[in-house]
Amino acid sequence: MPAHRKGGQAMPVMDEFREEREALKHGTPKQKFRYFLDYYKWHVVAAVAIIVFAASMIYNMATRKEMAFSVSLVNAFDIGTGEEQLASFAEYAGIDTEEFDVMADSSLQIDYTSTDQNTAASLQKLMVLVAAGEIGRVVTFRTTFGHGGPETWSITPGKNTWFFDKTRAAMGAMADLGIHKTDMLRYILGQDIVRTTARLLTLDKRGADDQLIGVDDNAICIYETSGGAFGTMTASWTYYGAEDNSTILYGTKGIMRIYDDPVHTITVIPGEGEVKHYDLEKIQTNDDQTASGVIDEFVEAVIQNRPSILDAGDVIRSMKAVFASILSSEEGRPVDVET
Repeated sequence: MPAHRKGGQAMPVMDEFREEREALKHGTPKQKFRYFLDYYKWHVVAAVAIIVFAASMIYNMATRKEMAFSVSLVNAFDIGTGEEQLASFAEYAGIDTEEFDVMADSSLQIDYTSTDQNTAASLQKLMVLVAAGEIGRVVTFRTTFGHGGPETWSITPGKNTWFFDKTRAAMGAMADLGIHKTDMLRYILGQDIVRTTARLLTLDKRGADDQLIGVDDNAICIYETSGGAFGTMTASWTYYGAEDNSTILYGTKGIMRIYDDPVHTITVIPGEGEVKHYDLEKIQTNDDQTASGVIDEFVEAVIQNRPSILDAGDVIRSMKAVFASILSSEEGRPVDVET
């Protein structure tokens, strides 16, 4: 064992250690603290770090909630952190935030210098015509999206399709089709849906057990817009013939029929004057799939460093109209849509 010398005599290390400990008993607080730092500082630091790490892991595991909804928002400049909108979304969707987590990341932003927009020519033309007052102020409207149901074209076709399973799909025709017509209506009118009176029904669709499915196969909504227009939005999985994706706007100066004619995309029927036809691209159907332009628009927006016309923050307003319609049907009353 190594030894130190004291008074010319060799002293074993352990004897010296015991002597120092004995002397420390009568030392000052400062001497005792210095002794602690010399011999035990790093031991204590390591122990505390291990305890903190273990406590943090245990706490996170004990309080961790299942993620119910997570979304990333691109160019959501006007919503900040999105916490308020996310809380509102969770409330509309019926998500218990005490039990589940919801998360929105709005930090991804792209600086832009161009304001060009690349969208479907028919929708762009519609928005321009309505904004220009081609049929005057829109008073009422009727918009429909209906086909024979997802069991004929789903990736899992037949009566066992996930679309019919409430535990996996949660919602039916209203969410599958109604959201598209609601969003389109807001876009071409340039107005929000502020009030809805709705009925969501299961009238005909049956699952593999021959029982009515657990989600709606029909939805009929009466919408009131921020501009004072009233009208109906119908979504259906029980149109067992040709698909119907038509919209008709009734204005103070005429009527505009959209995808209501197999030949003409848009037909404007004025109160006075000649009928006008605008022949643009045909709308997609499940039997005739064409490029929607959605992916192209997103990529173009990223490449050109500009906001996309397909703004996620704006689409949430359409989703709120859908959730309000579901609530209206459940409670049998009109429901105001938060905008």
